[in-house]
Amino acid sequence: MMAPKRLLGGVALLSGLLLSSCNLSFHDLFHASSSSYSKGENPGTVANRITVKEFGDLSGINPTPSTGKVKILVLPIEIKGYELDSSEKKSILSDLEVLFNGSASSTGWESVHSFYESSSYGKLDFEATVAPWFSSGKTISDIERMCSLPGQTAEGCAYVMRDAVEQYRRSSDDDLSSFDSDEDGYLDAVWMVYSAPIDTSETASSLQWAFTYWDLESLPSDEPVGCTFGWASYEFMYEGYGREKVDAHTFVHETGHFLGLSDYYDTTYETAPVGGMDMMDANIIDHCAYSKFLLGWVEPYLVQNEETVVVSPLVSSGECIIVPTSDGFNGSAFDEYLMIEFYVPEGLNRQDSISPYPGNDVQGPNRPAVRVYHVDSRLILATITSSDGSGYMNYIDALPKSLEANQIVARCNSNDQNGSLDPNVPDQREITLLTPERMSISMADNYFAASYDLLFRQGDKLDMERAYSQFPRKNTSNDGSGFDFSLKVENIALDGSSAAISFARS
Repeated sequence: MMAPKRLLGGVALLSGLLLSSCNLSFHDLFHASSSSYSKGENPGTVANRITVKEFGDLSGINPTPSTGKVKILVLPIEIKGYELDSSEKKSILSDLEVLFNGSASSTGWESVHSFYESSSYGKLDFEATVAPWFSSGKTISDIERMCSLPGQTAEGCAYVMRDAVEQYRRSSDDDLSSFDSDEDGYLDAVWMVYSAPIDTSETASSLQWAFTYWDLESLPSDEPVGCTFGWASYEFMYEGYGREKVDAHTFVHETGHFLGLSDYYDTTYETAPVGGMDMMDANIIDHCAYSKFLLGWVEPYLVQNEETVVVSPLVSSGECIIVPTSDGFNGSAFDEYLMIEFYVPEGLNRQDSISPYPGNDVQGPNRPAVRVYHVDSRLILATITSSDGSGYMNYIDALPKSLEANQIVARCNSNDQNGSLDPNVPDQREITLLTPERMSISMADNYFAASYDLLFRQGDKLDMERAYSQFPRKNTSNDGSGFDFSLKVENIALDGSSAAISFARS
């Protein structure tokens, strides 16, 4: 949700640990050489060297598995001062069952299950168990006071989760091992849906909102414990379509954080890198190709020669294209490249493109078009070398097997303006929507919702001089090399079945 009270999801917690640990003053920054594929080889035939799950596990945030059968434990939480009568509780339990497990036709849009089954092309099968109500015995203020970290009021929610999980374990006589599909000692996913209302007033608690957080204090034991969890008011179920049909938009977005995805909007609200047009931005439409690549759901085609590539719609086919920098491509989503996809207002995109989503009045593109993104998702290994917090960082193409006590692995960027970790790359963003030559607008420098007009239509071009003007360095790619190919949308089929994109050497 694009709103002022969102607590950071995705890698925001990791970034906070990195930036607050010692006021690090890195030096000796350099970029390690990337390996390349053989000429003509498609990256889909090469194992993804770094998955978002592996990165998250090493970083300590325990992402939810993105493939296979994954069980979600849904814990309805009664907040003191916001008690509900038995009839209302029963009704909410019934709606939660539909919200998480229902079919698309039984909801106002999609359920968490139906969205992710479709978005992953059948690779991810969420199944939620809705527990009985847990009475926390605590007010919102009580939960806030439970935190020990300055500014991290959500820490108190982790304590509530521990109690609620243990009550369900005892009352159900279930050791919860079936909720730990990867057998790492942690429950794959926990959702807490609380009885207090949404409150966006200036004096409201930040806990009366929706966010994802991690219990980093609990350690695996003989029976799995909670770590990754979501926290949202039951009112988010009715945000878009009233009480007639449940609304899963917010829950789908936050579940994206469970899987390891970050927010794609600028949390300072000064720019809009992807213009709201993504599930991890304004909570609308399907996940983009970059997100799906991170999660292991797509196998992009790698451009290495002058050629014309015909792609079907991403939403139905999973087809997408990567243009690497001239420094090469390391075979994973964690690199710098252009990501290209063919968007159509069908499938998971359809409802939010026909009309604005009522929860925030943001609308997806209502006509077929090509979307081109600049991605810089390279990883850094930061090493602290002295007691004053100084040290150095290197770009890495492979994860270390383990970390020393003075080391941190993180993404090289932040989607906040001026959030760069690399002093050579100002405003280094994870993902930015690029605009064609006919437009003079750069999404990296403006704050507004994007539209069909800003996407690539038939005949639109992107030469690298125009592309670089939208990049932080203005004359090269972020890694200092460049891109070898310009592109042109040669044709978009009238029936929206395909787009032909040509690539020529710059």
